[in-house]
Amino acid sequence: MIKVITLIMLVGLAPALLANGLVVDTQSREAVRNFFNAVYQASENIPSGWDGNIEQCQAGQLSADYLAAIALRVNFFRAMAGVPAAITFNAEYNRKAQQAALMMSANNNLSHEPPTSWLCYTEEGAQAAANSNLSLGSMGPQSITGLMEDSGTNNAAVGHRRWTLFPPTEVMGSGSVAGTDPLPATTVLWVFDNSINNPRPATREAFVSWPPSGFVPYPLVFPRWSFSYPQADFSLARVSMQQQGTPIPVTLEPLNNPGMGDNTLVWVPNISLTTPPTTDISYTVKITKVLIDGKPQEFKYTVTVINPIILGTDSIFPRVMGDKQLVVKQNYTYTFNPVPDASRYQLLQAHRQPVTQVADAENGLNPLTATVSGYEVIATDIKADGSASFHLAHPAPPSEQILLWNQTLLVNAASELRFSSRLGLSSPAQIAKVQVSTDNGQSWQDIFTQAGVQSGTTSSFGEERFNQKTIPLSKFAGQAIQVRFNYAYTCCDNFYPQTESEVGWYIDNIAFTAVEGLTDTTITDLATEPTFVFNPPQAGDYALQVRAMLFDQYPLEWGPTQLVTAQLGTTISPTNGITELPPLGSATVVNSTTQAINTAFSGGIAVNHGIFQEQATFHSTDSVEIRGEIAVESQHIGQSADIVVVVTYQSPPFFDSTPLFFMLNTASQAIPWDINMATLIPFQPKVTLAAKQPVLIYQGQLPAGNLSFYWGYRLKNGTLAYNSKPLAATITE
Repeated sequence: MIKVITLIMLVGLAPALLANGLVVDTQSREAVRNFFNAVYQASENIPSGWDGNIEQCQAGQLSADYLAAIALRVNFFRAMAGVPAAITFNAEYNRKAQQAALMMSANNNLSHEPPTSWLCYTEEGAQAAANSNLSLGSMGPQSITGLMEDSGTNNAAVGHRRWTLFPPTEVMGSGSVAGTDPLPATTVLWVFDNSINNPRPATREAFVSWPPSGFVPYPLVFPRWSFSYPQADFSLARVSMQQQGTPIPVTLEPLNNPGMGDNTLVWVPNISLTTPPTTDISYTVKITKVLIDGKPQEFKYTVTVINPIILGTDSIFPRVMGDKQLVVKQNYTYTFNPVPDASRYQLLQAHRQPVTQVADAENGLNPLTATVSGYEVIATDIKADGSASFHLAHPAPPSEQILLWNQTLLVNAASELRFSSRLGLSSPAQIAKVQVSTDNGQSWQDIFTQAGVQSGTTSSFGEERFNQKTIPLSKFAGQAIQVRFNYAYTCCDNFYPQTESEVGWYIDNIAFTAVEGLTDTTITDLATEPTFVFNPPQAGDYALQVRAMLFDQYPLEWGPTQLVTAQLGTTISPTNGITELPPLGSATVVNSTTQAINTAFSGGIAVNHGIFQEQATFHSTDSVEIRGEIAVESQHIGQSADIVVVVTYQSPPFFDSTPLFFMLNTASQAIPWDINMATLIPFQPKVTLAAKQPVLIYQGQLPAGNLSFYWGYRLKNGTLAYNSKPLAATITE
């Protein structure tokens, strides 16, 4: 169980926060990635608390947290679009919108002018219908995203999007009703307030586009693109697009501007973003012959589509630095690198113990938690061995079926997940997934997927036996993660709703290798300064992590884990991160504009908390720490620079083979490198160089092989200084 000290509830304080508005720099990839992962995701999976009844014409109410989540989703989109993002909800608007939502669901229809003959008709509901965006088939924050997408033949003018983003609007309201089969869910968003005729407020750019210029997460790049400009005449306007230099066909939607906020041009580019991109994709938009006050103008901007799970070269995590060998009940001061845009930080401290338990269903669900739709998860008819296995299926209506490993896990380069899997009768829309979260379950990324098999209209009966699966977890080395098994459904294809034998996904013998579990976890608030004091209360192994918070309440991913061990003993003076490291000599310099640079390096590899050495031989099960220090050239002290780390690797038994080159990103993940200085990404970007610049390169376990470690700094002018003599490690099985 996690103990939270003075932790602000994520959604509960949203109305107070939003009085100051949300702002994001869409020209910064990391700012957008963090904004999506923290703020957008904060409005996901909030219980609606709806207490009404469609059959009895009871509009009911929504929980305060759910209304706050809807407002947050609205303000997220407005901030991304560069318009004032401080929308508040009015209680009267909410009440009337709730009645309108009931009317739409009860009649399975949408109308801005509902007749009095409608079921559950009220005058207040009709008033809300006339002043609102209407959405049928979804509710709450999901509906706001649907209104922004504005799909369907009747929405070619993207009127819902335009009113959601209309700059002068200050107050809205919302109501939602959960569907009751066969009646659909509905959301009503009141968008006409007393400010819509006020003078236009300042916006980031003179126009409002969606997707906006800059970086945009791929799930929010919808088929219809739009460009709004107040009082613009688009009758002669033309749109052209290029994808990284290649022209893209576009189809203009018919103009329909009166009464829908700002005048708007809408088009559909011939692109597909239905699957997560593995690299950033840039689109250049050029709009010509836009008449502003009767004069033709041209607009050009770039939209870069990103996968918000993938880190960028500007990604920064709070990396904890300080002592590792501690004495119980003594204060130790730690520092961490600050994160741009962070308003404050949180510290996680926990005990860590090896994970040895196997989840085999023999003793029920332990150590898993199941979130399923009313069927028995423990199966005794089909199993890999023993007497039982876990079974996930898709009773109608299909939704995610989850098995969550209860404990937060700490992984390293040698960590693996192993399980037995048998995917029975299932369609291609039913997908077995294993997923990992690095942000306490706010977002999940797939590490294993397997879809059902279908040929024509006939599905195979699936696998006839269990198959052993082994999934490396090395990409998350140094991070605390959560793991879940998710039997997912991809809308809106055929599926098998049966829950009986041989239908769905069977899982058995879930186990981990080289993984530690976190226990007695405590999260505390930190101030804005990048430092904290840790006083171990008792002997044992601990994990320390820091994460940044946006707008005081929305958490980003946890930074790399600092592993420490506390022992009983005589008081020892803390080193506060100062460690004696072997000298490695002077720097090799690339692209220098001066004749001489007096930069020197020291560094070492410590095995199982031992002394630091230039060269080390150890086992893949040993715990290692790799540190470096740079004595920076005096002229460079105080300058901004990127810290870079390069690792060469030779796998056994071919120690004489040509080494592979890797560069470490900000999460200490090894990325293949082509030895091109132009593609070298930072390990720690935009660091202000100190006279003695510490570099914590790695903590944890390493796979078998030969490794060499290089590190250094790169100035803005391209000058790169790195250690001529590398640290060398030989790791055996």
